[in-house]
Amino acid sequence: MRDRSAGGVPEWTVDDYKRLERSLEEKTGELGVWKDRAIALERVVERIRMLKDKQEPMGVSMDRRSSTQDSESMSSFSASGGHNERRRASHHTLEELDQVVLRLEQRLERRDQELQEVVLEAKRQTDQRLEAWKAKWVQVVQRKNAEIHRFQVELESLMAAVSRDRARMAASMQQK
Repeated sequence: MRDRSAGGVPEWTVDDYKRLERSLEEKTGELGVWKDRAIALERVVERIRMLKDKQEPMGVSMDRRSSTQDSESMSSFSASGGHNERRRASHHTLEELDQVVLRLEQRLERRDQELQEVVLEAKRQTDQRLEAWKAKWVQVVQRKNAEIHRFQVELESLMAAVSRDRARMAASMQQK
């Protein structure tokens, strides 16, 4: 971008516009990636919520599996104590996962907002520069149109003078 104009309006080159378009495309691509990540996180949150809803039956089936696999651990715990402890651990893990997912969602939302702000700012700056560029060229076109109009008026007056001279010459030729 070069400042060549007398009014202080920066002159934009084609490369400047291409660079801005590439930047806008990159940011739009990043936004798409973050949206995909948000969708994936939403799926994870849904799975966690489904697990929370099914926590009671799942805890019982986990107890049955663990009792058949690890009979020694069952001997050290009472049946209800081991069950409650595993259930609390499972519940605690789900709460931690829920908090992690919540933090990730918040971070993703902030990042999405930041990217949207970047895209909007880039668009605003591009629109502003485009308007300045248009204003500059509108003035140039108006000056050129005024020059063309002056030339046209001058040409018409010359043509009228030539036409009068021809008429006089024709009249003088006829008199001779």
